Amino acid sequence: MKYNYCTLFDSKYLSRGLAMYFSLERYSKNFHIYIFAFDSVCYDELKRLNLKNASIIPLSDFEDERLLTIKTERTRQEYCWTCASSTIKYSIEKFNLDECTYLDSDIFFLNDPSPLHNELKNKSVLITDHRYTPIYDQSLKSGRYCVQFITFKNDVVGKKILNDWVDKCLEWCYARFEGGKFGDQKYLDEWADNFPNSVHELIHIGGGVAPWNIQQYEIYETEGSIELVEKSSNRKENLIFFHFHDFKIDQDGVWNFGTGPEGYRIPEDALRVIYKKYLETLFALRAIIDTNVKTDLPSVPKEIGKDEFDEIFLPTLNDYTTRHFIRNLYTYSLEQDKYFLTDEKNLVNEQVFKTFLDNGFHLNFYKYSYLGLNSIFKEHSKKKDALIEKQDAEQKEKDALIEKQDAAQKEKDALLLAQDTAQKEKDALIHKHHKFAHELMDELKKRNIQFTTQWPSE
Repeated sequence: MKYNYCTLFDSKYLSRGLAMYFSLERYSKNFHIYIFAFDSVCYDELKRLNLKNASIIPLSDFEDERLLTIKTERTRQEYCWTCASSTIKYSIEKFNLDECTYLDSDIFFLNDPSPLHNELKNKSVLITDHRYTPIYDQSLKSGRYCVQFITFKNDVVGKKILNDWVDKCLEWCYARFEGGKFGDQKYLDEWADNFPNSVHELIHIGGGVAPWNIQQYEIYETEGSIELVEKSSNRKENLIFFHFHDFKIDQDGVWNFGTGPEGYRIPEDALRVIYKKYLETLFALRAIIDTNVKTDLPSVPKEIGKDEFDEIFLPTLNDYTTRHFIRNLYTYSLEQDKYFLTDEKNLVNEQVFKTFLDNGFHLNFYKYSYLGLNSIFKEHSKKKDALIEKQDAEQKEKDALIEKQDAAQKEKDALLLAQDTAQKEKDALIHKHHKFAHELMDELKKRNIQFTTQWPSE
């Protein structure tokens, strides 16, 4: 059976999309994928690569009046979420497909996906549960199901659910939880209840493995495949695809797995087996992607902190020749307390990159955990210093206000004192005038001089 897929990505995610495509090409012998290129650079590069099992669709062909109307109202991420359902609808209707499966561009196949498709049978829609590890459960906010791998049949019920999803995403699709909605994903929660005989929830544990549930499995690399063992049930199945959510590559090509204090804790075997394969694939894409295209690609680290280089990475290099080789690639800066790659040509040196991967650079959570803890302590210290600084500033403002109030009170007291002094001087003057007047009257009486004016008494 031929499987039809669709996906979307721009030039930034071109490397991820190509990694997904080539992994699918390796494990699926009969498929076609419709790639919606979300910018012209991505479209031109995909057309140049001439992928044998892909049709490249530019935005000018895909976007209709409804999409263009809401495009400026949403972020790039929100617009991509909005468009996911529409790419499925477009693919089915434009190319008259019996069914179509949407794939997130950051998933990576590690085995034949046909067992996932075989579960659909006579149902119309296939959805995948997040299967969250309890400490990462975001079902209430992000939804129980993940859009990562979702199939629609071109039948009455399939089209009904799909069209309703398209309309709802056009009406509301934002990166926030609001009124029981979140992006394009929370809408899926009601499908199984509303269409119990037409919607199938994926059973195979090898589909939908991701950073939020990898903790539930033991991983074994066998010849030609990766085997998962569910810890809670001892159930065994091949890993079909992994969703590289939260996987980041910075501008210098260094990779990060979201394993910080607020990220997902990735087991070492997953990093060593699954993530290493993904990094090797991404690095290999340098050979075919035009160097003018700015996309996420890993490289040899341009700079490494002294603690990491001397205390974590170099000690893993048990072979003297290898250790000497790596050390001579870098120059230490005392001022910055870092090692810097001496010759930047080595950034894309395959041998150097392989040496880093083979020796667990950023692929051993436990060895790197102290760096994480150290960063937490440093961050805590920074926050503490910032809090103290804020408190000092607030105290200074408070002291300044009190000083201002004291000055104002002194001015008020001085004014009252001046008013009191002026009143006393006024009273003394009036008393003096009254005394003079009475003395004058007494003198006039002594001289028998009549004076008709009645003087006021004090």
